[in-house]
Amino acid sequence: MRDIKFRGYTQSDKKWVFGTLIEKDGVYYILEQAIGLYEKDNKTFYSGLGGRFRFELHKVEVESIGQFTGLMDKKGAKIYEGDIIKIGWSEPFIYRVVYKPDKGCFVYETDRTDRWFYAHEIYSVVTEIIGNTYAGIIQKGGD
Repeated sequence: MRDIKFRGYTQSDKKWVFGTLIEKDGVYYILEQAIGLYEKDNKTFYSGLGGRFRFELHKVEVESIGQFTGLMDKKGAKIYEGDIIKIGWSEPFIYRVVYKPDKGCFVYETDRTDRWFYAHEIYSVVTEIIGNTYAGIIQKGGD
């Protein structure tokens, strides 16, 4: 089964959050689930299946939202839509990960519109996440 998951950056907490994407009245949220026992005030608990689940709803910046591609880089980090990646053979190239609705898949593309690859065609052993389009190359957002 595919792992359908999104990430987004929350300005209030200054962090990346991961989970289910929700839109309400033009505002976007990530519903994050954590499993375990928690004793924090002001948190919502759900008790079921013999354990407790905590759900947190985070308002995220719409420009930061990206879907998990189902792929990993050479270090095992999950690759999300919006990531900036380096594909290194003899001479590394920098690409950004985008979803192409007309192709129905994620692709790696450059500023040149004639240069892109289907994301699943590239071996993960030569792919490395170096940043994302929201934060730039200076920061990575991975879970």
